[in-house]
Amino acid sequence: MFSKAPYLNRNKRKSEECIGLPSSYPKPHPSFKVLFYIQRNHNTNTIIYTVNLDTNGLIDPYNPMEIKWIRFSDQGEVKELDYLQNKLVYGYEHSKVNDRCYQFRFNAKKKMIFFLSQDDTGKVAAYSRQNDRLIQISNFYVHADEVGIFPDVKFIEIYGTDVEKNKPFLQKIRL
Repeated sequence: MFSKAPYLNRNKRKSEECIGLPSSYPKPHPSFKVLFYIQRNHNTNTIIYTVNLDTNGLIDPYNPMEIKWIRFSDQGEVKELDYLQNKLVYGYEHSKVNDRCYQFRFNAKKKMIFFLSQDDTGKVAAYSRQNDRLIQISNFYVHADEVGIFPDVKFIEIYGTDVEKNKPFLQKIRL
């Protein structure tokens, strides 16, 4: 009965056939405050993470990152995340390592650990250890099938720069 309902199988493809981030996807405008962004296979709308600084120019200890949608499908309109998007998926938990470094984990994937680090010039970037390499994160791509209420995530791609080698980095994590 349910298998005959085509709307339940939209975007359903074998994950082996999925190629990853389309080159045609728009990129958010770079700025001093942009840390990284997340794009998904469903549409070009993008979740952007920016740094919050306190009055001393240090990472805000209470709310280190602000998260917003850039609705590229709606002429680039910027919107807040709704409660469920923030609490279940794109939001994060953080803890202070020191005044210039915070550890954070995405609510949707708490096993993965990331860091915000601020250098002596005040620039803040997001980092992760991947394959025993320190990676400065630039963006993520999430491929999921829309089945039922919650998407079935097939894989995540992590894009960035290998800090030691100063070379582009890409890792595909199948889930």
